[in-house]
Amino acid sequence: MREIPRPSMDFKVDYKLKGYADDIILLAASGAELRELVDRLDRVSRKYSLLINVDKTKDVGLMASNDS
Repeated sequence: MREIPRPSMDFKVDYKLKGYADDIILLAASGAELRELVDRLDRVSRKYSLLINVDKTKDVGLMASNDS
């Protein structure tokens, strides 16, 4: 059986917001930037009567490496 790839939704917000099916990834360089993205997502979600399930919400911190 061959798997059929699902389309990905790219919201074109400077690549800081990516969506796939019912999952969304927010990318931010700082905690303040992440807070702004979450606030924007919350405003838009409420506009369309969508809810964010905080029990399923996770955050992951990543740091860039200067190793070449």
